[in-house]
Amino acid sequence: MQNIFLLLLALVFVSGCVPGGSHNRKGESLYAEGNYQQAALALRQGVIAGNPASMCNLGTLYSLGKGVGVDPRKAIDLFNRCAKSKHSNARLKGLAANLIGATLHRYGNETDKKKVIGFMQIGARFNNPPSKSYLASLGLPVPEPDLYIKHELTDIAIIFGAAYLANSVPNTLSLPLPASPASASSLSNV
Repeated sequence: MQNIFLLLLALVFVSGCVPGGSHNRKGESLYAEGNYQQAALALRQGVIAGNPASMCNLGTLYSLGKGVGVDPRKAIDLFNRCAKSKHSNARLKGLAANLIGATLHRYGNETDKKKVIGFMQIGARFNNPPSKSYLASLGLPVPEPDLYIKHELTDIAIIFGAAYLANSVPNTLSLPLPASPASASSLSNV
């Protein structure tokens, strides 16, 4: 009887740690089926519940314009919320930093482009593979992973980037750029 009680207590604790997980899984499944509008609806429910993976995934939809209109500001806001969430782990914080960098890379102006490397360095410090690959492709040093990085410093950097983008006008760029550093398959990576 005591074992059953402990198992139930563990299940309640685990299910309460990251709310909205079922909405995120449903959104990922719908995305994989190509049903982007329904995926966005499911992910919105996950965001409302406070699920950080749903925040990254819905932000990706806004960044790519799948199931929703392209909206870099909403994408950056969702990535920022994911990074600041008390439910985010190091992997999600690294992914959020990478996705902010990728969104700035894709939609920002030339001044925004200078911020991309900083976000990729934050992502690399959280051991985010796309961030590390992006830096290496530019011939830049790749920081060693530091999974115990001060979250407050990361949050300040991410908030600064989001505020910076909100004050700039994210329109199309005048110069062609290399492919975006984050893959379109980030939904399956969360």
